[in-house]
Amino acid sequence: MELHALHIEGGIPEQQYLHLLLSTDAGMRKRISSFYRREDAERSLAGIFLAKTVIADRIGQPVRRIQFQESPYGKPEVSGLNIHFNISHSGDWVTCALDEQPIGTDIEQCHSLPPAIGDLCFTEEEKVYLAADSHEYPNRFYELWTLKESYIKALGKGMSIPLQSFSIQKSQEESRFKCYIQNHLLEDWAFETFNDITGYQCAVCCHPKSIPGQLKLWSLNDFYYPKLELA
Repeated sequence: MELHALHIEGGIPEQQYLHLLLSTDAGMRKRISSFYRREDAERSLAGIFLAKTVIADRIGQPVRRIQFQESPYGKPEVSGLNIHFNISHSGDWVTCALDEQPIGTDIEQCHSLPPAIGDLCFTEEEKVYLAADSHEYPNRFYELWTLKESYIKALGKGMSIPLQSFSIQKSQEESRFKCYIQNHLLEDWAFETFNDITGYQCAVCCHPKSIPGQLKLWSLNDFYYPKLELA
């Protein structure tokens, strides 16, 4: 399992942006072009290109040969390959998780005052965890939020799964997060959080044997532009 993060601070220069946009299929190009804000379009485009690049590197093929299709829930999938991936973006960062099993990832830019949506998103057990330490509330909020998002994205069914239908809880014995539905432990999923990026929280949900050892960080200079030659 691989987990990559691409830093896109400052945005994508116009020439490279247009080159990458034209290299996508018509449907994806239309979706990316429909974003009202340029930064949202850039994050989406960078996520697609990051995913194609790490997949191409993994199988030893040129980026241009990696083709995506959409699931019935709108999740991008690789055509003709037994590879699962998931993309997330927030602020100046884009992440991509890659595995041979279903996988989900989420990254969020953290703020000192998280949005007041706890009653709508968290279970009673999760609310207890959040309230246990007032100083740690912002960190715990984004910790739980990214973990819950990564689980939903690993299932690949979008927001059709209510956030309060499952509970993310921290095991005191193993100091790891686990997922429960009506107090039943889901043993088919493992979770990990990453705090490598200052001001951001990242999480991944994957097969128990696929937990990544680290988050691989890349910048536009050392990752993006060299790969552009292969697109």
